[in-house]
Amino acid sequence: WLPTARLGWQLAPGHLLWASASRAVRTPSRADRDAVLPSLPLGGADFISEVARVFELGLRAQPRSTVSYALTLFRHEFDRLRSVDLRPGGTAFGNSHRGSLTGLEGWGSWRIADAWRLQASYAHQRLDLDTDAGSNVVPDTISQLGNDPRNRARVAVGWDIAPRMELDLSLRYVGAMPAPRVPSYAAVDLRWGWRVRSDLELSLSVRNLTDPGHPEWGPAGTRSEIPRSVMARAVWRM
Repeated sequence: WLPTARLGWQLAPGHLLWASASRAVRTPSRADRDAVLPSLPLGGADFISEVARVFELGLRAQPRSTVSYALTLFRHEFDRLRSVDLRPGGTAFGNSHRGSLTGLEGWGSWRIADAWRLQASYAHQRLDLDTDAGSNVVPDTISQLGNDPRNRARVAVGWDIAPRMELDLSLRYVGAMPAPRVPSYAAVDLRWGWRVRSDLELSLSVRNLTDPGHPEWGPAGTRSEIPRSVMARAVWRM
């Protein structure tokens, strides 16, 4: 069952307060049910769907025609999360973990002038995981449930060079990941776009402009770094 309930209240013109409650599930994949490995000889034939109860409270506003923003508080409560259980004859996937995710996110946009715009966003989250009482799980395998940074932020400035030409400069920050440990990083991206006609758009983007490379995932010693990259793009709408 996947029920959801939502409620909205217009506090004032251009200001909306809203709340929601939902139930979501992650059904077993082929890897969850059918994987049989030397380290997992019993597979996961008994693995069942993971469950999340999601609660959100948000405010969305446009106090002026040039300014808009949104703030959201969220709480996710997880049950029956995937675990690696010790059983007679070996190990198997089970549903012995649970946890919660709590956080906030927000974004804002400001049209400073006709040719200038400013955008910013920020997200903070805290993941707490635990094991059901009485469960017999393999030690230190709870980290396989997730490895996400607690903080993310982005600030971007856009400049309309000409009526059909724009330049975007953005700075993004991603916090450190705990297990395996991945350091935080900041990167600058640059994009130039030109709407040649109503049906044709050309753009050139440079990612990691000031950073020759940084890791984003994986254990030290085996992970690859994301290098500076350049991408040219053409979009033709027929």
